[in-house]
Order: sequence, then structure tokens, then C-alpha cells
Amino acid sequence: MIWKRSLISLLGTTRKVAILLVLALPLLIASVPVPVVSAKNLKFMEIINIPPDPALNPSDYVGIRPQTRDPDWGGPLSGDINAVAYFWETDSNYVTGAGGKVEHFFEDFLIVFNDGGWVVGSNKGIFLMTNKPNLWKYSAEGRVTTTSTDKQSFLGSKFFEAGYVTFPPPDHILGVARGYLGS
Repeated sequence: MIWKRSLISLLGTTRKVAILLVLALPLLIASVPVPVVSAKNLKFMEIINIPPDPALNPSDYVGIRPQTRDPDWGGPLSGDINAVAYFWETDSNYVTGAGGKVEHFFEDFLIVFNDGGWVVGSNKGIFLMTNKPNLWKYSAEGRVTTTSTDKQSFLGSKFFEAGYVTFPPPDHILGVARGYLGS
């Protein structure tokens, strides 16, 4: 009979602990940090063209543009971001690898959102020749360094893109990539 009382006592204690845990569970869950998808974690598809399409007028974004000359390439971003991206290659690029099949590149960028806001930054990447004629693979990452007032949440955000480009003649480039602007 003593074992029955011990078991009942144990079950009573177990039941009390279980009830306490059930009641405390919402508080425990509330105290666990949950990752939140912010406005900074935005994915996009990118179409790259030389010349940039749509073109950036020389008078557009004077004082904001990372460089005073016309952009080297650019094109629309669509998805979580609806914008046009413009890129300027810097003088820091260099080629490595057998027969110049690898290029390390450095760029400045300006992204103009459809609502008129903008972000400016720089990136670095790698450009690799594939085993298919006239097809190159690339990826780049960088940071946003300056923004319009309405896009300040992007300040310091990571910019990443990866895709493929081809070079149809004459002096044209066409590329497709995926990327994100995020933390």
C-alpha cells in the first residue's frame, strides 16, 4: 500500500508540474527570439544590359551617382524589389587563371526604386568563363553605403547577385541573375 501512496503522490506532483508547464508555455515561447523577415531581406531577378536599359540620363542623380561617367551596364530588378540597377566598373579589376578565364571585378552601383527612392554602394565579385562558348558565370557581393531618406533601412545592407552573361555582338552584354538586398 505504501507504493500506491508514493505513486499517487508522484502522479500528483507530475500532474502539477505538467499543469505548470502548460500554463508557463506561452511565456517560454514569448521569450524565445524569433527571426523576423524585415524589409531589408528582399529577393530579386535581374536583367543586365550594355548599354543599360533603361538609360540613366546624365543629369539624373548628380551628386548621388557613385561616378560621374555613364554607367557601364544595368537593367531592371523585379520581385520583392522593383527598381533599376546601374553599375560602374572600377579600375581595380584584375584577371587571373589560365588564359584569362577568371576576372575579379569591383563595381559601384546605384539602385533606383520605382517609387523614386535610391541606394548607392559598392561590390566585388568574380567572373568565370564556363565550358560553353560565350557564356560567363558571375557572382558579387557588397554593401549599401548611402541611401535616400525613405530607404535608410537599407543603409549597411548586403547586396548579392549571381548569374550568367553572354556577349552578343557588337559590344553588347546580356545577363540574367538572382540576388538579394538584405542583412
